[in-house]
Amino acid sequence: MKIVSYAKILIADNDEKYIIALERLFIDGYDRHCSLTAITDMEYIERLFTSPQSFDIMIINEQMFDPQFVKHEIDNIFVLAESNENIGHKPEMNISMIYKYSSAKEIYNAVVSNLSPESAASTRRKSAEIISIYSPSGGSGKTVLSFGLAAALSKKYKKVLYIGMDLLQSFGSFMKNPVFIQSGFETPLKSKSEYIVDVAEPVIVNELFSILPPFSKSLTSMDIGCSEYLYLAEKLKESGNYDNIIIDCDSSFVRDTSKIMSVSDKVIILTDQSRSGFYKLERLLNNIDCSEESKFTFVCGKYRKEYDLANEINFSFIIPYIESADEIGYEKLSDINEIESLAMKFI
Repeated sequence: MKIVSYAKILIADNDEKYIIALERLFIDGYDRHCSLTAITDMEYIERLFTSPQSFDIMIINEQMFDPQFVKHEIDNIFVLAESNENIGHKPEMNISMIYKYSSAKEIYNAVVSNLSPESAASTRRKSAEIISIYSPSGGSGKTVLSFGLAAALSKKYKKVLYIGMDLLQSFGSFMKNPVFIQSGFETPLKSKSEYIVDVAEPVIVNELFSILPPFSKSLTSMDIGCSEYLYLAEKLKESGNYDNIIIDCDSSFVRDTSKIMSVSDKVIILTDQSRSGFYKLERLLNNIDCSEESKFTFVCGKYRKEYDLANEINFSFIIPYIESADEIGYEKLSDINEIESLAMKFI
């Protein structure tokens, strides 16, 4: 059975091989129009549900299921039962029990055949989002976080594009196979060509996620600024080729900084754990409008508990100090619990 709409799916079981078999069926069945989260760790799922969660479909091992999960915004909950004596719909709990030791195909068919009629899984297709990451101070780990987040989202089956906007582009060091952007791309970018998407796609590099390579020369020397990059990002968003476009902003605060934030669907503001970092963040907050709380996420990076400093900023996420963060690779960065949790916010 092939599904063509978009669905947000959670599969939780302590057997990774069991989950993989189900994952493949749902990815194929939804023709990749789904964001799929797989969890094998009981402690992780307990932490996840300490904050409000929203899923179209939850498929969860009976031993990992907590009745409190039904209080979250989950349209369809399927509990994998150890015994086939207690299967079927349980209206008093608003869940359905499926025998765990059926074949993966049988479980998949049971799920898609018993989705609630009003389920968003049968009606919703999520639009692309631009996520900009900005820090008022250099050296805060902005590019580390950008690459880690891009990788974490990609592991959740999101199609992600990374765009670096530092004036002197050095993010190539984070790529597995560093390359510069093909010569000549600056011309259609500067002219804001109506065919910019067609021109951009051949120069975009595909690793775990997609990356617009850096220019070998500084953007200033080529007279390329925020306006040209925002035009490109918006056109790529309209193309529908990506679920998330991550913009790694330059740390300078200029008129274009506010423009990037206004165009972005979500904004991550990062600072490092230092007095100067906190001070610069406070100055930034006096110059931008953060009243749209659902749009802005504040992150403290390079955190060390022993160096805790008093501040009045309510950080949503705290990223621990990562030794040799720029050398361990983005796949390992994406496995850090705090970065993985941050990615879940955008799924």
